[in-house]
Amino acid sequence: MGELAKDNDRAALDLLFTGVRRYPLLTAQDEQAADLKKWQALEEMQQLFVVDEYCRHYLGAWAAATLDNPPTLDDCEIREHYYLLRREQVGLLKGGAQRPALIRFCKCISGPASKKRDQKAIAALQLPAGLVVGLAENLVSDGTPRGVAAALLYWYEQLPAIADAKTERPGAATVDALRQYLAAYYAAREQLVNHNLRLVLSIAGRSAGRGVPYRDLIQNGVVGLIRAAEKFEQHKGYRFSTYAYNWINQAVQGTIEEQRGIVRYPAGVNEKISRMHRARLNLTNTTGNKPDVQTLAQSLDMDPDALRQLQQVGNLSVSLDATTDGGTDGPTLGETLTGGPFASTSGAAEQSSLNHCLMQSIHILEPSEQRVVIQRWGLDRGAPRSRAEIAVQMEVSTEWVRQLEVSALAKLRNDAGIVEAYRDHQEADG
Repeated sequence: MGELAKDNDRAALDLLFTGVRRYPLLTAQDEQAADLKKWQALEEMQQLFVVDEYCRHYLGAWAAATLDNPPTLDDCEIREHYYLLRREQVGLLKGGAQRPALIRFCKCISGPASKKRDQKAIAALQLPAGLVVGLAENLVSDGTPRGVAAALLYWYEQLPAIADAKTERPGAATVDALRQYLAAYYAAREQLVNHNLRLVLSIAGRSAGRGVPYRDLIQNGVVGLIRAAEKFEQHKGYRFSTYAYNWINQAVQGTIEEQRGIVRYPAGVNEKISRMHRARLNLTNTTGNKPDVQTLAQSLDMDPDALRQLQQVGNLSVSLDATTDGGTDGPTLGETLTGGPFASTSGAAEQSSLNHCLMQSIHILEPSEQRVVIQRWGLDRGAPRSRAEIAVQMEVSTEWVRQLEVSALAKLRNDAGIVEAYRDHQEADG
């Protein structure tokens, strides 16, 4: 089976390479022409938005909701939808560079129609390509929405001003025009993408052999290339391949960081671990002996205690397919683990009791500390959230969330009720 999978993988890659060779590299003039068509299609869609009566109402409801009721993590059970909307609308949210332009646009769109004024107002928003296309796809309503269009529809279900208009549609002429502009946009974007796929293969090839399948690197590299094609602006004077390189490289490196280990660490920690391994290898090759902690710490200009902690972090990943005796025929670690996919009834009851006790004692914390603790560990029956997600909700820095968390835990650690409940919980587990 392993050899068959390898043969299929090689055949798929050969087919991919054959397809990529069909697209020669674009000249600078070809890149500029394709990008110009892309932005012209986007501009035509935006101008049409404020001319058609239904589109104008639809866009006004979207702008008002973005201004007064932006999407939050609490509103989105599917987190990918929230992050897509935030990525596309970040400049329009509180503190964003385009926030004043959005306020002016809301005033224009809520008043009597004026083609010249409204078109000037929407142009001032400088909407990103993904958001314009998502709005247009929802207005056309062709097929199942994907990407930004799906995220917008998910958000719209909670917005009465837009939800009430679901039964209406733009005029037939407007729908046909939007379809033509969407087709022109996608054709221009695909031209930029298809003729630069060789760049993806090159970058992914240099990163192969680092614990992630080559095809996965290619797939995510293409995602980065598509994102670059959406944001590229030819009038700034540089080549598309130069601009796309960083997008592709970031996508490929991000894939490696996410998939190369069981435990996912921050990018900074992964970089330190890589430096540690490179320094150890260099010292081993130079001296012929494995360096001790003091020697390695001196080479890295690190504190020995910090290096020991880094070594512990770097050794946390364990494969469940590894044998327990170190041989090849013994039972694997996964086979020796007990338990199943379903938690015991008593365990669920104990966890519920512990959560209830925590919620009763949490009043000793400040409101901001309570919010952090509840969301950090999902005490409100929701999914636990990262510090970064909580920081976005509270509109503070991640470091501030960390400090609130440390302060809250210090107070709870000294609470007699919490300590007693924790001991009872530990005895029950024992």
